[in-house]
Amino acid sequence: MDEMVESALKKRGVEDIPDVVLLDVSKQADARKLRSEGTIALRKEVVLPSSTSIRNTPAEAQRRKLEESKAIAIVQLLHGWGLLEQLSFSDQERLVRDILEIVSF
Repeated sequence: MDEMVESALKKRGVEDIPDVVLLDVSKQADARKLRSEGTIALRKEVVLPSSTSIRNTPAEAQRRKLEESKAIAIVQLLHGWGLLEQLSFSDQERLVRDILEIVSF
């Protein structure tokens, strides 16, 4: 997925692809520091739609990992298109979540 994002952004003339991290609750205190270093840091529990799975199976863990990769790719694309600058971090999180819910439906 990284290569797809990089290729799409390079076609638009964007060379600098931002680092994106989705922070677990225990790591959210690091958000300010990461952002000051140029990383886009968003809250994982807000960005990723809630799991409907009752059990945490290997397949479910793999699905969540793929969903997280998709969220990161979406953030990088939106950022490369200049669509996130005017949004608060909270609005960025909700936008990515809304997009994920639609494409995962």
